[in-house]
Formats: sequence, structure tokens, C-alpha cells
Amino acid sequence: MKTIFLTLIALLLAPLAALRAGDAPKPTKPNILFIIADDLTKALSCYGHPTVQAPNVDRLAARALRFDRAYLDFYPTLVDLCGLPPAPRLEGRSLRPLLAQPDAPWDHAAYSMGARNDRPSKLAVSTERYRLIQNEDGKGSVELYDIQADPNEWNNLAAQPEHRAALERLQTLARVHRDKFWKDWEAMPETQNKALKNRK
Repeated sequence: MKTIFLTLIALLLAPLAALRAGDAPKPTKPNILFIIADDLTKALSCYGHPTVQAPNVDRLAARALRFDRAYLDFYPTLVDLCGLPPAPRLEGRSLRPLLAQPDAPWDHAAYSMGARNDRPSKLAVSTERYRLIQNEDGKGSVELYDIQADPNEWNNLAAQPEHRAALERLQTLARVHRDKFWKDWEAMPETQNKALKNRK
């Protein structure tokens, strides 16, 4: 026991000796990735909500870069920041360039999706001005919103002729995305899909 005690004392005193010798490591900036996730949607004062006040979140949002609709880009960004190899056929795009330079040119659309019965169903495509929502895997209703003029997405513009060009452009983006990433799901039998779910 005495030997162990003396050894512990030596181990504890070794860093102090190094400090006295001037060999202390230089302080480094903490390398921390802090992630917050919640289901409050946009009911927060930093989004302009008139009732819900969250001053601490407001202060954090004022110092941060906020992405409102880039849901499929979250995981690729996390993988990129952690220096991990991306999975094959990974949906979304890393937003790391925008974190480093918020005013960098960025002409990529943002995508989000919803699933039904463990299969992709709803797909949304957002650009700087417009947001397209296709339901039932593109076979159901279509919604188009001017998210600059209508951030709450109350007025569906899909049937208005003056927005036809924007609608067709976003529909093309949605079709390309679906053909690239959703083909495996479309070809997968329902029984195999259920087996994958039960194996999780």
C-alpha cells in the first residue's frame, strides 16, 4: 500500500514539476460540437414569434448561423465536422462551408422529407425564395410557397400562372433527388422493408 501511495504522489507531482520547468502545454481552444434539437418548430422569438419569448435562445441565435429548412443537410454536416467518412448514397449536403463563411455563394436547394410506413412519402425542396412540398411521393397534392413573402406558408401558389416557372424548376429538382436517392426504397418489397424495421 505504501508503494502504491508513493507512486500516486509521484504521478501527481510530475505535472507540477513540468509547470515549474516551463514545459506546460499552451492552452488550446475547446473543440466542442454542441447540438440542440427540439420539436418547437419556429415558435420562438428569434423567428419573430410575438408571444413565445426565449431570451437565452435569442442570444445564441444572434451569435450563430440559423438554418430553417435544411433538415437533410444536418447529418452530412455533422459527419463532415467530425471528420468521419460519409456513408454511400447519403442524402443531403454538408453546410460546413457556410458555417465557415456565411456569405459564401450557395446555389444549392435544401431538402426535407417525411416517411409513411417506413418509406419516403413527402418531399420538400426549398430555395432562397420558394418552397415546394410534394405529398404521397409526388402523386398527391402539390404546394408552393413564397417563403420570403409568406414565411408561415399560408398561401399555396402552385396553381397561380405567374409562379409556374418556379414550380417547374423545383419539381425538376425534386424529381432528380427522388431518382437519385429513393429508387432503392421503391424497389424494396414491403416484406423486406418490415424485416429491416424489426431488425433495428
